[in-house]
Amino acid sequence: NYHMRGNDYMRLRVEYEVFGSESWNVLWEQVGQVQAVDTDPYVEAYIPMPNAIGSIIRVRFVGIVGANDGVSTGAGTGFASDIAIDDISIIDL
Repeated sequence: NYHMRGNDYMRLRVEYEVFGSESWNVLWEQVGQVQAVDTDPYVEAYIPMPNAIGSIIRVRFVGIVGANDGVSTGAGTGFASDIAIDDISIIDL
């Protein structure tokens, strides 16, 4: 589940790598505001994992917020936006 709200540039990404390869691949990405107000509910995301039988997979969550003021560039400069994740499950189907 995730929640993304605010006026600044936002990007939430889920990435994986086969352990030891140091090559991260994007599994899923959401760009921009999703909820209009703080009290809007979290959104569920179902993200299929790659088929890597016999391998160890690492997963990471990358959240980037940058200023949307037309002047600042780069991640970490925004303060008017929030990204949250909660209730993470990895299951074998």
